[in-house]
Amino acid sequence: MAEEDLAAADAVMTLGIGSVAVFHFHLALEKTLKAVIVEADGLQAIPYSHDLRFLLSLTGLDAPEELLTFLGTLSPHGVIASTPGRMRAIIKNSAKK
Repeated sequence: MAEEDLAAADAVMTLGIGSVAVFHFHLALEKTLKAVIVEADGLQAIPYSHDLRFLLSLTGLDAPEELLTFLGTLSPHGVIASTPGRMRAIIKNSAKK
């Protein structure tokens, strides 16, 4: 499923809709991190969070500061774009550019 979101991000990026690409890229990262958490800890319940830095912290993996900064920058954009009304507005505004 994360692979499909990554492909969607690539596809909409080629159309010049960067904000929608960010949403799908965020979703791909979120799904990947959650899969790592489940695999590492054997958790049955997936954490309900869209915060990529928080999810990374649950993996137990070490990450360079640059990655933490990137995830902290990306996280709010994925959450904003996940709201249907906001997503429509993002697409509409992107089409005007």
